[in-house]
Amino acid sequence: MGIYRDIRPPRCVFLHYTEAAAVCPAKCKPMPFEYDIVKQNTRAGNTLKAFAYFAAGNMAAADACIEKAANLDANDFTVYTYRQLKKLL
Repeated sequence: MGIYRDIRPPRCVFLHYTEAAAVCPAKCKPMPFEYDIVKQNTRAGNTLKAFAYFAAGNMAAADACIEKAANLDANDFTVYTYRQLKKLL
């Protein structure tokens, strides 16, 4: 073991430290969906609608859609792109 004997193994999905993967019922593998699919799809749909309204010239509806997307994820690249595009035009 040497100098590495005091290092704990990584945390598993059941939030407990294990000495071996065999102890954990999930075998310390990541879950297949560790993100919120509904949130991601809603954000993507709102940004797509915002760009469609923007292209059609309906700025009020575009701004409303992009604000819904920004409420879900303010650091999303498409939200940032929309805001930069709006500044340019």
